[in-house]
Amino acid sequence: MYICPKCKEKLILNEKTYKCINNHSYDKAKEGYINLLLKNSKNHGDNKDMVLARRHFLEHDYYKVMANELINCIKNVPHDTIIDLGCGEGYYTNLIEDTLHSIVYANDVSKEAIKIASKQNKNINYFIASTAELPLPSKSIDVSTCIFSYIDFKEIHRILKQNGYLFTVMPAKLHLFELKEHVYDTPYMNEEKIPTSELFELCETKNVHYEFTLPNNEAIQELFTMTPYYFKTSQKDKDKLNALSELTLHASFLINIYKAK
Repeated sequence: MYICPKCKEKLILNEKTYKCINNHSYDKAKEGYINLLLKNSKNHGDNKDMVLARRHFLEHDYYKVMANELINCIKNVPHDTIIDLGCGEGYYTNLIEDTLHSIVYANDVSKEAIKIASKQNKNINYFIASTAELPLPSKSIDVSTCIFSYIDFKEIHRILKQNGYLFTVMPAKLHLFELKEHVYDTPYMNEEKIPTSELFELCETKNVHYEFTLPNNEAIQELFTMTPYYFKTSQKDKDKLNALSELTLHASFLINIYKAK
């Protein structure tokens, strides 16, 4: 169902190569994904260390309570085709496909993330592309998910079918507050500003809140490395986590459910 990112014509798969009528071609990688990102760069998206930290953290299912609630929400709407936007290493994408058995697409700009994701589940159509310019036909997808990822309402609206649904997940006020207490002199709560668009009706917001415990320093470091705080924090403050052998945290999420107008 891909379209050529250069000319927007339909891409046809012949053996391991996608090609359009204008002879633009894109090879399928050995891992199974396709790179449809026009601006090639080695530094797009998360690097390998960040991707591996996220994978190691998520595979212990610390966020599975939220993921299950999201999937339960998707069950209530038509979901023959789903795209997980900004899918990272594919943890949530796998749960969605394993549970809902829909046709699932997933993108990310990080080649390192997509390579890892593709190796885990060959039933999912993984591709490298920006969420702001998706190589998919207009009105072709039932459900889009954005889990802690960039939301481009205009582009998502373009690919969604009429009355299609968008599900976003964002941190709520208390999410990981205890982690910030250990790192920062003045910890702050997250701002709960729910994004809106005239292209979508915000149908509902669900709050998912629970506690979980990280049993060792390795898990604590992996969590911190996969958060946005990692980039904004000095090494001196990062080093404060070294002394922690266990940490109990609040997981607090907002699941926002939108319907395309």
